[in-house]
Amino acid sequence: NEKILDRIFTREMLSGISDEEIKLLYSALSALASKYKSDDSYKWKKYILSIKSILNILSRLVIYSEDEAVAEYLNLICRFSQEKDVFLKRDIEKIIRRISTRFNSKIARMCEDIIFMDFGTQYHLCSYFNGIVFDIDENKVDEYYSNAISLANNADLEKRDCGIAQLITLWENSKNSNYRAFIENALWKDLDGLFPRSNLYYPFVWEELPHPAEIDFSERYYQYLSEDRYEKSATDFGSVSNNSAHSVFVYLNFFYCTSNISKRECKKVVLDEKLAIFMLDTACKFILHEESLLKRKNDFWEEVDGTREKYICIGELAALIYTEAIREGFIEKIRVKINEIKNSLEDHEIPVFAINMVEAMERGLYEQCMELFEDVILSENKEAYSDVFLGIKCLLFHLENDPDGSVHIADAFKNCLHMIRYLNVESAKSIWQELGSLLRHNLFIDINIQTNVTLLIERCLNTYSAPSQEGKRNYLDSLYNCANALYVYYNQIKSYNVPIADELESCVQKVQNISNYEIKAIWERSGEIRKEDS
Repeated sequence: NEKILDRIFTREMLSGISDEEIKLLYSALSALASKYKSDDSYKWKKYILSIKSILNILSRLVIYSEDEAVAEYLNLICRFSQEKDVFLKRDIEKIIRRISTRFNSKIARMCEDIIFMDFGTQYHLCSYFNGIVFDIDENKVDEYYSNAISLANNADLEKRDCGIAQLITLWENSKNSNYRAFIENALWKDLDGLFPRSNLYYPFVWEELPHPAEIDFSERYYQYLSEDRYEKSATDFGSVSNNSAHSVFVYLNFFYCTSNISKRECKKVVLDEKLAIFMLDTACKFILHEESLLKRKNDFWEEVDGTREKYICIGELAALIYTEAIREGFIEKIRVKINEIKNSLEDHEIPVFAINMVEAMERGLYEQCMELFEDVILSENKEAYSDVFLGIKCLLFHLENDPDGSVHIADAFKNCLHMIRYLNVESAKSIWQELGSLLRHNLFIDINIQTNVTLLIERCLNTYSAPSQEGKRNYLDSLYNCANALYVYYNQIKSYNVPIADELESCVQKVQNISNYEIKAIWERSGEIRKEDS
């Protein structure tokens, strides 16, 4: 019974037993798993336990095990990954997500054949290794490229996405110009639309792979944004189940990443009045179309929450457009539309903190922006976190043209950031997810600010450390998210090629020595751990 296993094999329980006991249990269950054939019934065939239960338990154990055990476990589930059992597929997808926090360069090297050749294509396992730097076996890289290109040529989108995931990792770690034309042909031939087909990646991924020289990505991104891409759920007779919320989030995230507000390295879209008006008009129509879903008395399918999420995204989109319109000088042309969206969202009791912050920012009321930010953080209203953090990103973008304002805001940031360690840990773990992205901004480059940010991180790490060793879930998540934010921040500072504060270097060294395999894996994504003397 999966629910019983969930209650027994908790993080608290696993944190309370020794490494030796975990190894013994892992070894015993692995031996039991070896008795199963890949065509045995996944749920019903039993040698004491079903393979379903064994894989479930082992996936929890490997999080607390050395890299070799993770590689061995991937080899085990690989045996079953070719089966077409729908329940097996669901569980393996869940397992991969669970153990992916342990993936690193060493595991990638040990599992090359599994990643590039053997694992079931429906899982696109290699996508979980995108961004991990590792040396690929020179004797096998040609075979890997051939297989990836063959998959990318497949009409089946599931197989194609698996091939694309492999090509991204191969091109990142073992770029070979001999395959450039083959990759370009596999991805861009028979193009039906603006970009190659994929259900797995945003369109800006194509910049990272070989593509025709004449492709103007900025122009194509502009065209992409000029189309109504929202899936609608509301109908005249009720509603339909679809990917409506996902479609709104994807559109918002795509616009953000291709805007100059984002620090993502990709071609950017220069927002003009025409595109801004189209995006706002489309958003207004979408709000009106979906509003009946907010009035449901019997919300069996959680449509109210889903619609609220969509509306929050629309508010964030309006704030981004508002900010860029101020920079580009056409804000008066769209102000009525911005206010229409804001009023409509407020009528439905949807938070509009980002829009309010941009309004204050436009009037030069930077302190008011920071007060709004502080109020939301202290209120621990998690629904509003993404909204208010987006408002801060808009503010920082605006202040790039106002150095004096940036200096003043930097002081206010110090006070806001130091509040985090006093928050409920469940709220803190969500805030650290947002901070990882925020700390990419060049406001945080200054050596004195580095020291202050490091002090905050170190204090929070100390707060989370002891309870996390006892396996308390929220503390473990907060510790992980905090360490990940440090990783992002440290690498961003290095990319600017500026002096790094001694306190930051020292904090990084301490985090790398934390006795937690998931946190160690964060620092092993780049293929190495910094040494004390390096």
